[in-house]
Amino acid sequence: MVGNLPSTELAALLDTASCLVMASHQENAPMAIAEAHARGVAVVAPEAFGIRHMIEPGINGLFWPMKDVTGQATVLQHALNHAWARDEIAKAARETYDVRSVASKTLAAYHAVLAGHSSLTTSHQK
Repeated sequence: MVGNLPSTELAALLDTASCLVMASHQENAPMAIAEAHARGVAVVAPEAFGIRHMIEPGINGLFWPMKDVTGQATVLQHALNHAWARDEIAKAARETYDVRSVASKTLAAYHAVLAGHSSLTTSHQK
């Protein structure tokens, strides 16, 4: 954990990272995951809250079991040995987290709620 960094330093660190490990069990949509994906870095994290909508296992990261240290070690080792398609991860992140795309999806979600639709899906759930 290095704390708050200027964006240029963060980008340089992410560019050399094998993967990002998100250990938190309670996150809605962590900016750290979006930033890592934007730099083409795969993320290893628990399948919790909004995180489950940001990671496509085997494509841009992996989920690890929250309370199984041996399982976590196995998943992390797999992530470190995997040949991630960094350019594809970054390209998908730019499309997913583009301001217009996020605004459009947010408005669609609000319209669905106002229209009485109770179940919404994300692109990862289709």
